[in-house]
Amino acid sequence: RSHERPDSRCEVRRVAARGLSPMVLVTIRSSPAEGERDPAALRWGLTPRQESVLDLVASGLSNKQIGARLGIREGTVELHMSAILRKARVESRVAVVAKYWSDAGELRRR
Repeated sequence: RSHERPDSRCEVRRVAARGLSPMVLVTIRSSPAEGERDPAALRWGLTPRQESVLDLVASGLSNKQIGARLGIREGTVELHMSAILRKARVESRVAVVAKYWSDAGELRRR
């Protein structure tokens, strides 16, 4: 999708061992390295988990869908969203996504 950032946490490797069919190993880091984190999320002081929640909110997922994707309860997603809204100094999901894309674009242009 053009509105989503590529996920740099995913790595694909071919694995070969004598006597076995060739395989592919996919590894996904649970949180991005400091240099790979989104500048807007760093500027707001979001934790890596809060950044993950915000990325999924920006993708249009509901709290229930985000919880299922991250393996956490819907109530935990709501707590993360409350913290994100407070740190971004906005009052709604729409406002936080708009500010996120605006701040991220501004910081990348610098």
